[in-house]
Amino acid sequence: MITIEKQKQPGSLISFKKNGGTDYLSLDKDTKKDIVDSLLEEQGYLCAYCMRRIPRHEKNGDKGYLDDHVRIEHVRDREHNPDLQLEYKNMVAVCPGFLRSIPHCDRSKGSRSITLSPFDPELEKSISYATKDGGIKSENPDWNKDLTDEDLLNLNHEGLKIARKNVIFEVIAILGKKGWTKIKLERELDNWNHRDSNGYLREYAGVVRYFIKRKLRTIK
Repeated sequence: MITIEKQKQPGSLISFKKNGGTDYLSLDKDTKKDIVDSLLEEQGYLCAYCMRRIPRHEKNGDKGYLDDHVRIEHVRDREHNPDLQLEYKNMVAVCPGFLRSIPHCDRSKGSRSITLSPFDPELEKSISYATKDGGIKSENPDWNKDLTDEDLLNLNHEGLKIARKNVIFEVIAILGKKGWTKIKLERELDNWNHRDSNGYLREYAGVVRYFIKRKLRTIK
C-alpha cells in the first residue's frame, strides 16, 4: 500500500452538493466518472489497497473504465458514516476485488469499519513485506488486522501474495547486484515514486519502495 495525496475534488461533485445533493447513490453517471478519473489520477492508476493496476478498456476509440473494473470506495464506510458519503477526502478508487473468485479489498471489507487510512504516511512506514511468501503486515496491530483479516481487506489473499512475491523476487535479485551506492539507490527510489508520461505508477510500487528503502538503511 502506498500513501495517497488527496487533491481538489472534481467541480461536478462540488456542483452536485451545492445543488442540494446529499446522497451518494443519487450521483449522476457523469459526476461519478469525474470522481473516478480524479481518484485514479491521484493514485497513479493503482488500486488504493492492493496496488494492482486498474484495468482500462477501449471502445469506439474512447478509453475509459468499466463499472466492474473500478469501484469508488469509501474508506470510512457509508453505512456507519453517512455524513462522509459525499466527502471526496474519504474516497479512493479500488480494483474489482476478486482473484480466484475470492474477495479482497473493498469486496471483502464491505460495510465493515477499518482504522487505517491510505492518506496517512505513517501507514506506509509501518508496513513490511515478507521475502519468503510476499505476505504483508503492519507493525501497528489494529492496522495489521485491517490489512490481513479475511473479513476486512484480506491483502494476504494467496493470489496477491504470489503477485507480490514475484515482484520481490525480481527486486531482490536486482538489489543484490554489486555497484549500488546511496546516490544510485535514491535515484532508483525516486523513479519508483514518479509516474510515467501517462500518469501511471508502476504496479506494486509500494513493495519495491520498501525493499529499496531497506537496502538504503544498510549503506552508510
